[in-house]
Amino acid sequence: MKTACTLTAVAMILTFPLGSLHAELQWETNYQKALNRAAAENKAVVMDFTGSDWCHWCMKLDKEILATPSFRQYAASNLVLLKVDFPSKTPIAADLKKQNADLKNQYKVMGFPTLVILNPAGTEVDRIVGFLPVKDGPETLIARLQKFHPPRVTTYKQY
Repeated sequence: MKTACTLTAVAMILTFPLGSLHAELQWETNYQKALNRAAAENKAVVMDFTGSDWCHWCMKLDKEILATPSFRQYAASNLVLLKVDFPSKTPIAADLKKQNADLKNQYKVMGFPTLVILNPAGTEVDRIVGFLPVKDGPETLIARLQKFHPPRVTTYKQY
């Protein structure tokens, strides 16, 4: 019994760091909060205009690109992610629904999925409409995003 408890405890300790590596990305839903974070952290914003519970291509983009380890790793260091969702079955708060409709109009989004990329200052620098432009995998999207916000380079002072 004691051995089983010890083994369970060791297994939990060993798997904890691995679980944290696979944690879900933090998706903002508040536009202004996303812009403020992007400016403060010098990161690009990726606005994902999606129909999360009804749009086949949106779900495919989420599963095959945005949920992959390589995209999650890149996004964690370089991006602020903003989900602008238009679900049909999942209820959302009235203020969020209004914000999302306003953003759809402001950015002239005509279909889903649409990714609108903003630089850290909040200016649109690119747009990806549909799934096909990134169908070759997350590396295709990452390479496209790196054009607008290259990976961070840490410099050290010499003494």
